[in-house]
Amino acid sequence: MTTMVAAGLLACRAEPDTFGPQGPELRALVDEHCQSVSDCSCASELVADGCTDALLDRWEERRTAAKSLGLEYDVECFDTLHSQIADYDCYWPGGSTPLCSSFCAVFHGDAELGQPCEGHDDQASTCAQGLLCSQGTCVEPCAALGGRLQGESCGSPEFGIYDDCAPGLWCNLQSYVCTPLPAEGQDCFDASCGPDLYCNWQTLVCEPAATQGQSCDFRQCADDLYCEWLDGQQTCQPYAQPGESCSGRPCRSDLYCNDDDLCVEAPREAEPCLWGSICAAGYVCDGAVGACVTPPDAGELCIQGSCSTGSWCDVSEVPEGVCALAMPNGEMCAGHRQCESNYCPNGFCWARPLLGEPCEGTGACAAGLVCNGTTCEPTSTRAPAACSYPGW
Repeated sequence: MTTMVAAGLLACRAEPDTFGPQGPELRALVDEHCQSVSDCSCASELVADGCTDALLDRWEERRTAAKSLGLEYDVECFDTLHSQIADYDCYWPGGSTPLCSSFCAVFHGDAELGQPCEGHDDQASTCAQGLLCSQGTCVEPCAALGGRLQGESCGSPEFGIYDDCAPGLWCNLQSYVCTPLPAEGQDCFDASCGPDLYCNWQTLVCEPAATQGQSCDFRQCADDLYCEWLDGQQTCQPYAQPGESCSGRPCRSDLYCNDDDLCVEAPREAEPCLWGSICAAGYVCDGAVGACVTPPDAGELCIQGSCSTGSWCDVSEVPEGVCALAMPNGEMCAGHRQCESNYCPNGFCWARPLLGEPCEGTGACAAGLVCNGTTCEPTSTRAPAACSYPGW
């Protein structure tokens, strides 16, 4: 009888919930994210709410919603997300290779591009891996994370353009709202056209860009091609890729041609500097050892004028400079980098304007915000990724 009761109790005992990231692996990502929020001086609700608890709650809500929607957990994507947070940190998520172009969803379904979807947030929806749910439809990540959406304000006549539009859109200089790029045959007065098109400078009309092998005598090549002169003819050819020879042809825009005439990525920590000075973002070339290193901390000699986050290079006493801690608000300063707030108006460190606060005259806002000419508002591209990127 006792044995039967024990067996019954064991049967009733709940199975451990192992779905999604938990425990030390989740805590490591959260700690990394919160450290970035602090290092980048983000004007974020994560700071006010207590970053660690806020992010742990966010992930638990995300995990619960994913279970309810019957989504699949992608552990490789979780690891990728952790690496992105560490690598991008205080760097802007926009640029020629935006962060959204490498988006993945930790929890995903199988709905395809253009199909209806349900989603808790960008990291948990019924869309297939590589897509996200925006306004009830599965879309390409950069369409939702790459900037302001169609119809949203992106500038003003007095202040000019102050934020980026999502791919496929441009900031119309007449209305200053995000507008679809001109299609083939449409006017292109500002030289912008849609994907795989270019603006013919003679007709000011959008025309198809030349593809691989086609003549580029009077046409621009597609974005991933360059115009090569060979045997008396100009044709569009692909850029050299990683590991390919760059003798006689250029590398892809995010690569470099090394001393062996091979296309390579910028070197990282402990790797030899490229051309004696080039290192990947977040590193600096230490000429004394000829290798890429992390920027020095406060109290250490500057390396090429660089110091770690939260410090600046003081050259008042030593020619090469010594890294000094950034100063708190209220202290005298001679430049923005000398302040913890990275803001030195009128010779004193001061807090940058927060959401909704005036920024007219200086154009300065706290990290994660942009000045629309009068007040500060959120941005997803023109601020440190830790402060503004919605895909995390």
